[in-house]
This record gives sequence, structure tokens and C-alpha cells, in this order.
Amino acid sequence: RLDEVNAQVASAVNPDAPSSPMSILKTSLTKLLQEQAATQNALSKQQEARQAQFEKEVREALARIETRRTQDQRSTRGGLDFEDSVISFVRAATQGAPCVFDVTGATAGIGRCKKGDAVLRFTTESAFAGSGVVFEAKRDATYTVQKAIDELDVARKNRDAAAGVFVMARSHARNVFPRFARYGSNVLVVWE
Repeated sequence: RLDEVNAQVASAVNPDAPSSPMSILKTSLTKLLQEQAATQNALSKQQEARQAQFEKEVREALARIETRRTQDQRSTRGGLDFEDSVISFVRAATQGAPCVFDVTGATAGIGRCKKGDAVLRFTTESAFAGSGVVFEAKRDATYTVQKAIDELDVARKNRDAAAGVFVMARSHARNVFPRFARYGSNVLVVWE
């Protein structure tokens, strides 16, 4: 009997015997592990696909940004963006000062002339009450010192300003264009 019981116990714990409880447990665990591995594999492939799609979208977005930046460097749109940056900077720098800042680039001054992108006029609280400073922003490599001074002279007359500031984009300024210089009532600045 003992041998018979030993044989039954050995058969019950043998995972290779088809009808043993250990075989059923082994089959269940193997099936669960295979399903888990398949699920993990599928999730891993989905994650790889999402990551590849994300990387592709980032590369495309960066390429669009770089293309736009390159086009802006060659087009007038970049000059308008530079002008907006200069105007924003001057507006922020003079906020709270005894002056009024007006963007005038789109409006005609004397006659039909539109020279002068912005004008800063001092109010009665200022020692310079009534006088104005005209700003001209350019991102154009063709500008020389003399051409900038001439443009400021026209802009000062056009906007009835006592002084003028010509802001040249650093990216387009020639090596001989001064970083900061005063020529009478005109100031030339290189800024980015």
C-alpha cells in the first residue's frame, strides 16, 4: 500500500504527468506568463510606435521653425518682427516715465511719409516737455551710417521730434556700423 501511495504522491507532484495537479498548475502558470509576455511585447511595440511618431513630429516642427527663421532672415517679415521687438522693448523701458509712447510706423506723418516707427513724447511732468524722440528699427544690411543718419533726419522732421534713435539688428549690421554712437541729434544703436 505504501508503495502505491508513494506512486500516487509522486504522480501528483510530477509536473510532466498530464493529469497531476502540478501539471495543471504548471500549464496555468505557463499560459499566464505567455499572455503576460505577449501583452508586454504589444505594449512595448505601441510605445515604440508612439515614441517614433513623437520624434518625427518634433523633427518636423523643428524643421518648420528653422525654415521659417531662415525665410524671416531673408524676408520683410523678419524686419517686421524685429521692429515689433524694438517697440516692445522701448515701451517696457519707458513705462511709468513722464512720456507717451506711440507706434506710428503705419500712419503717415507730414505729407504721405511714414518714416519713424514710433515716437516718444515727453509730458508736462518732464524737463523735456513737448519734445519727442523718434525710433526707427531696421534689419537691413544695406544701411550705412550715412544712410541711417539721413533716414533719421527725415523721420525726425516727419514726426516733429527733436532727437532720433536708429536701431539696427545685430544680425544684419555691417562690421563698420557703430554699436552705439551719437551724431548730433541722432543716435545709432546695434541691438538684437
